[in-house]
Amino acid sequence: MADDPADGPRERSPRERQRRKRRRRHAIGWLVFLIAAGGILFAAYTTFGGSSSSDTKSAAGPTTAPPTTTIAPAGPFKTTAGVNVRNGPATSQPAIATLDLGTQVMVLCAIQGEAVNTQGGPQTIWVKITAGATTGYVSAAYVDTGPVLSDPTKIGDCPAP
Repeated sequence: MADDPADGPRERSPRERQRRKRRRRHAIGWLVFLIAAGGILFAAYTTFGGSSSSDTKSAAGPTTAPPTTTIAPAGPFKTTAGVNVRNGPATSQPAIATLDLGTQVMVLCAIQGEAVNTQGGPQTIWVKITAGATTGYVSAAYVDTGPVLSDPTKIGDCPAP
């Protein structure tokens, strides 16, 4: 009784073994494909639009401000004259301090503001500076920044007031 199940599994022909091997490879191939596809979909979901428990969006849209890059203060630079430090980039803004000629300042950022008449013509660029405990705006015409002022990687733009 060679077909008796008690004798153990029956011997398969080479053709049957080949067919089982092919089916097994096919099933493993599909399994690998599905795992890879699931991983790609998960990565895309979490990268491009997934939400998390800390993600709070209102009906009007996101409530967080877009990320901004900050540039470290540049300097120290020296003032080229006695200057008024102002609340904003204009001579109409109140003066909050006065700096003497040659005072060292750190420049935080630059912004277009009211034109200031200088020997070289009108200057519209103002810089936000810190000098000791004082922080405010000074016309760039009165701070010796050299070519650093025109390099946006050294002195960034101030946010609009």
